[in-house]
Amino acid sequence: MSVITAREGDRLFRMWIPIGEAVFDLAAELERRGYAAFLPAWRFEEQFCEGAAEQDLWRRCVVGRAMQHLGRPGPLKEDFGEPASFYHSPLLAELERARDVQNGVPVKQVLKEYPGEIWRLQAEPCQRRQYQASVQKQPWFDEQAEAMNEQKTARLSAELRARGVSPEAMPKLSAVDEQARYQCFVNVSTEVLGSLGFKSDERRSRQLHPVLSKELTQEWDICWTPGDHQFFAGILDKGYFAPTMQLRHRSFVARTNNDLKQQGKFLFIPYQHLIPGFSRAYWEFNSLALLEHCIRAHLEIYRIIGPRIENSVLEWASGLGTAST
Repeated sequence: MSVITAREGDRLFRMWIPIGEAVFDLAAELERRGYAAFLPAWRFEEQFCEGAAEQDLWRRCVVGRAMQHLGRPGPLKEDFGEPASFYHSPLLAELERARDVQNGVPVKQVLKEYPGEIWRLQAEPCQRRQYQASVQKQPWFDEQAEAMNEQKTARLSAELRARGVSPEAMPKLSAVDEQARYQCFVNVSTEVLGSLGFKSDERRSRQLHPVLSKELTQEWDICWTPGDHQFFAGILDKGYFAPTMQLRHRSFVARTNNDLKQQGKFLFIPYQHLIPGFSRAYWEFNSLALLEHCIRAHLEIYRIIGPRIENSVLEWASGLGTAST
């Protein structure tokens, strides 16, 4: 099979849903390994819960969101090829129904019925209260958000020092380090992923677009790329690390993911969306040392969950010939 239909994508991604059930264990293990700059974002979000019952609900929603990310085979749509109904967390679905009842209108009509009341779009109570505070208590909210960012920066600095890097002494980025950013990506990725069977993929790589891949089956590979060039290396004094880990068909070598002709030949592995606040914590960098740290943080998640991801792909691929019989 050279193209994944919605039905086959759904079959694969449902195998990954149980990983989301252990998202708090994943976060604890990541913290144990030295990557916890996402914790200020957790505390920021959790402060809008009122009482123990809402805190418990918030934790269950975090699990539900993680399971839902893992259960939806992006970028496929549910009607692509063989149609399917993608996973939707029962808890989140229940909260969405309660929101619509409370609002008295479907979510698509909320801002027409209640102009400016963006919090009514949120289904989770803590998130609804957070968005309401951002509008009705903006000065206080902005202070809290700024404090969260300062705490995140302090944690990143502490993590760097634990690796023997002084944040104050880190050379800043400049206009001539485009190649150095990509070389940093290749060097760190090769070091970390090499032990897991990944290699530089010369067939898929292009100038300013390195790809590391691991062959899983005769047709399907796991591929790791640094993401969009403009974000990664197109800004003078900083960059944004938004990498992609994908399941790709062997025939898919395009640099862009926007070609409609390539639909079904790749699927995103949404590892970076499982832990709230993670992708933002390890996103912006202003030095090669911080870029290296961000790369290592992302790959540490894959080191933890990658074996389950890959084993599921092998199980899924073995059933391709029998899934429709």
